Amino acid sequence: MPNWCSNRLDITLHNAADMPALKHWIYADDGIPAWQTAIAQSLHLLLAGCAGILKPVKPLSFPPLPELTSYGETGPVSPGNTAFTHWVEMLITAPDLTPSCCQQIHQWYQMWLSEGGVYHSWDSLTAMQKAILSPLLSAGSFDWLNRFTGEDESRVATAWEDIQYLRGTGEAVPMDMRTLLPTSLAAELHGFNGRLWKTPEVIWRQARWQAFAPGNSTYHLYQCRYGVKWPNGSGFRCIDDGEATTLSVTFDTPWSLPSAEVLCALSTRFRCQVRHVYAEEGCGFCGYSEYDHGRLADHESDEIEYSDEENEDGFRDVTGPDYILDSLPHYGG
Repeated sequence: MPNWCSNRLDITLHNAADMPALKHWIYADDGIPAWQTAIAQSLHLLLAGCAGILKPVKPLSFPPLPELTSYGETGPVSPGNTAFTHWVEMLITAPDLTPSCCQQIHQWYQMWLSEGGVYHSWDSLTAMQKAILSPLLSAGSFDWLNRFTGEDESRVATAWEDIQYLRGTGEAVPMDMRTLLPTSLAAELHGFNGRLWKTPEVIWRQARWQAFAPGNSTYHLYQCRYGVKWPNGSGFRCIDDGEATTLSVTFDTPWSLPSAEVLCALSTRFRCQVRHVYAEEGCGFCGYSEYDHGRLADHESDEIEYSDEENEDGFRDVTGPDYILDSLPHYGG
């Protein structure tokens, strides 16, 4: 398990009308975010393509996962195959899952659904289709569905059914940073453990395929883009005094603090001033930063200060800096 970084945000809105949206983001009570639905729909499209259920209507090459477009020849023009072709062309560009991108994926997915015959039981698949899908599902099931299937065919079959019916969409999570800074479609499909893309080095060193390098998992993306291993607020507590334009929230993040880009995006999205205080006692660091209108206005990085004498439990008490003493419920670690 990681050390936890303790965080506090003091938020002052410039417009009280933004308070409901801010609380929806904190509490995750506004439904499944579009990016999660887009990933679930994309995963179904991807596996259907690998199984040859969907085929591009024109020749396409996809080196990170050749079976996506190489199962037989191109398919006939149909709503499903046309939607699949558009989706593969989008995937090749490794887009971020912005609201417009998610909406486009949803439209293509609905185009496929409109032709019917979308759902295929595991038993109805051919031996070749099962041979293609089984290793993909075995390798990716933990990332996609949060469970291992191993090589057990009944578990693999259940995973296939769940992906078809979008049961891997997941749940909304509090303080989801991926709704502030969009995540990457390529990385999300590749997963936290990076088990999907098999791009040869000679290919991924080319600029257009770098997003599909085997090492570009969501673990890598989250650290680089959001600054943390898991981009949401864990153990959050909202401090709401009923004021129209102010509230505070404390939460934990693994190992490190959220990136400045996340907090700039928060300040931009909700048109607010944000003061962020953080501490991680395991590594002894702390600091604060202030943002307004999407820009960093002030920041300070310090080391946690301790008493000279040990307390009755044999530990030295945290004594500073002053700005962390009355702000945080604990000091991480």
